[in-house]
Amino acid sequence: MPNRFLAKDRSREIFLVALIFLIYWRVFSSAFGPEDPYHYDLNVGWSWAKTMGSYLSFSEEWYRPTSLHFMFKVVTQFFSWHDFAWLRLLNLLSFGAAVVFIYRLGRWCTPESKGGPFLGALYFATLPTLLLVIHHVNSFDFLYQCWLLAAALLFLRFDEGTASNPRAAYWGSWLCFLVALSSKEQAMAFPAFLFLYAAANPKTRWQPFRYVRLLPFCLASGALVVARLTRFRADNSDYRTVFHLSTVTKNLRFYSAWLFRWQEKEQHFLVRSLDSPVEKVAALVLFSLAAVGFWRVWKTRQQRPGFFKLFRFAACWFAAFLILPLVCGGYPWHIGISAMAFALVWGYVVYEGCLTSFWPRAALILFLCGLANFAHHTWIFRGPFTGIYQMNDALINGRRPPALDRLGDKTIVLIKNDVKFTPGTYGVGSLFRYVFLKPNWQEATLDAAPPETLAAWLKLPDGVCVNWVPDRDRWEDTTAECREAALKKF
Repeated sequence: MPNRFLAKDRSREIFLVALIFLIYWRVFSSAFGPEDPYHYDLNVGWSWAKTMGSYLSFSEEWYRPTSLHFMFKVVTQFFSWHDFAWLRLLNLLSFGAAVVFIYRLGRWCTPESKGGPFLGALYFATLPTLLLVIHHVNSFDFLYQCWLLAAALLFLRFDEGTASNPRAAYWGSWLCFLVALSSKEQAMAFPAFLFLYAAANPKTRWQPFRYVRLLPFCLASGALVVARLTRFRADNSDYRTVFHLSTVTKNLRFYSAWLFRWQEKEQHFLVRSLDSPVEKVAALVLFSLAAVGFWRVWKTRQQRPGFFKLFRFAACWFAAFLILPLVCGGYPWHIGISAMAFALVWGYVVYEGCLTSFWPRAALILFLCGLANFAHHTWIFRGPFTGIYQMNDALINGRRPPALDRLGDKTIVLIKNDVKFTPGTYGVGSLFRYVFLKPNWQEATLDAAPPETLAAWLKLPDGVCVNWVPDRDRWEDTTAECREAALKKF
């Protein structure tokens, strides 16, 4: 891609990363997320041999050895599990890297467009559905996107003959794909994108060698599919193993709305907290800009050398990476990888078709950043996990009964659960193990604990039951009440 590494491109990439930190700075002020204890449980006590062995284990619920095991093993060599700021920083840096790769892909598609790729990358960076990955999931979920985008850039440069070392670009793309494949299962759709992109080019679609060279990518993806089908045993939910047409149509409607930030009350509860008049108006503005911009760009498409290249790339990317989320997805963060293509098209048509001078461009950048800041503020203070972050903050910062600090290495902690959270809300069942770094502790809520757990807890001389009290912003000792309630169950 010509002029790809010019100083102006570098400055735009740095500016994008700086904007991400300005928008999402609150991520450093909140406590650990609901799934952080789950990642502790997945990795505590693992040796390097077991970590590397996870690459050959296909029977776990998720095949993500790089993002769920290897990265945590590396990070915990330098930081503790309670170094929340460092863990958040690394996650946010991987997000910034993904946004930079999106910008570079946009520059590759449309080298004549000065601001279209930048605006598209910024649009992706400000999507409210990404708040889930930044705050809630927090498991290096952007890693696979970075590696996939790197694989795409290398292969496309090799494909068009602009790579200085074609062989290195080809095999480098394949290696990046392997890392992405071991980071998240959605990467297995990458060969489908390569096939669609080759078939969509009328000049080369009938050249057999362009499909033969996709074989290493297809073999890697196919091997993972076969290994998962033969080794993995699904849980009670069959959304990953059985085709449901109703689920596909529902996801298609939801994902289409999320691309324009439009939220509906029946959509996923994790984004419902963003259902506000501000977001509705913003969605209409962004849709109107895209419609007007596309109409103007379409009229002059013949004078735009990157127009057809961008739309061919975006259509193939969007189609390939929307297959898995539609069939076996349903969660907002599943749309992230496919939303990249939409964001690039949106940025291109809006910049080229609507923004003719500096001030409208600056106003739109401020508008997008302001929307993202509003969504982030809403997510923290009125979101579905606001109470959980407060609960976790109180527990990790000492607003808890002293009896918890006196417990041994092996015990059972009960939770009275007056707030009626689901049992999994408490750190996916690992909250106290994570806070006190006690992997042998057991924990359960009083209302959902099995009889054998209650019986074992009653026999403990130092058994403790605690309760989260939001009005007082602290955990309180409710052992006596829980013991009386537990005895009534026998």
